[in-house]
Amino acid sequence: MLVMAYEIYKRHFLTACIPMLLIACGENHTSSEYAARKAATFELPIIEIKEEQIPVYYHAPGAIISDRRIDISSRITSFIKVIHVLEGEHVVTGQLIASLDSSEVDGSISRLNATLAKARADLADARVDVEQYQQLHTQGSVSNSEMRKVILSRDMAVNTLNEAIGALSTAESQLLYTKITSPDNGVVIAKRQQRGDLATPGQIILSIESDQQLLFDTFLPAKLIGSVRKGDAVAVDIDTFGRSEGVIARIIPSGDPITRRYQVKIQLYQAQDLLPGMFGRASFELGTAPGIVIPQESVVQIGGVDGVYALDEATNTIEFHWVRLGDITDSGYHTLAGLHGVQKIVIPSGQHLRDGDKVTAVPEAL
Repeated sequence: MLVMAYEIYKRHFLTACIPMLLIACGENHTSSEYAARKAATFELPIIEIKEEQIPVYYHAPGAIISDRRIDISSRITSFIKVIHVLEGEHVVTGQLIASLDSSEVDGSISRLNATLAKARADLADARVDVEQYQQLHTQGSVSNSEMRKVILSRDMAVNTLNEAIGALSTAESQLLYTKITSPDNGVVIAKRQQRGDLATPGQIILSIESDQQLLFDTFLPAKLIGSVRKGDAVAVDIDTFGRSEGVIARIIPSGDPITRRYQVKIQLYQAQDLLPGMFGRASFELGTAPGIVIPQESVVQIGGVDGVYALDEATNTIEFHWVRLGDITDSGYHTLAGLHGVQKIVIPSGQHLRDGDKVTAVPEAL
């Protein structure tokens, strides 16, 4: 029984293996045919490698910030009645953003109105007394001392009236302070207090960042801070926006003693679509240095590796060379490594090239 089972197992095993062996043989045959026809001849543009003076850049990370951050607080002590805005909400100049309880101020205004009415009545009565006493003084019925006292009472009534008017004006101003408005266009970024909290002078209720005055904030090491000047042109690449041109607006001359870096703020020409907090990189041009620039269309990727096809002029064959790419300019990529000993490279022009292919120059590239 065991022998019979073994024979059946052996037959099934061989039956399954034979097709796999045939497929493997077929694949080897196909690979041989592929290898035999791998080399090809192409007519493509050929570029001669030359060293030239290229700009040297320092790339500094940073972020968009608002040049004007406003902390809103109350000018009087009162309870918060309503906060009319939320975090992230856009506000405009003059928009009502918070209301304070005005009951105490309203009571003061009512009392001061009554005081003002009494002061006016007292002044009117004092003026009548002065007129009457002047007539009696002319007739000799009132002494000079009595006349002076009446005039003094009138003058005191005038002063009392002026004080009442001033106090009422102050109270009415405080009533205006119970309505807090936005001083600028911007975005509410923080709400520090809630309805029912006691607002006091100097205590922040809301924080607003102006979206009209945005800067790119970054830092430069101490060894490079002397290489830049206010007004220098700077290119800034924002991850979610793209490239934007700007100028250095401010260089803060006080550096961080730990990191030895100095703050630099860049004014961007196009900032209407930007938001505070967006990450980017500023490219500061520090001068020029000899280097090699290759056209963007000459760079290919094989297995995730950037490189170019170098031409062997003796055999007119090409070989893939890995290259380390640096900054990109209008002329192409600045290469940092990989082209040592290379004289000419090929522009693939959409062709699928392989090592060993032969390439001749197109007539217009000669």
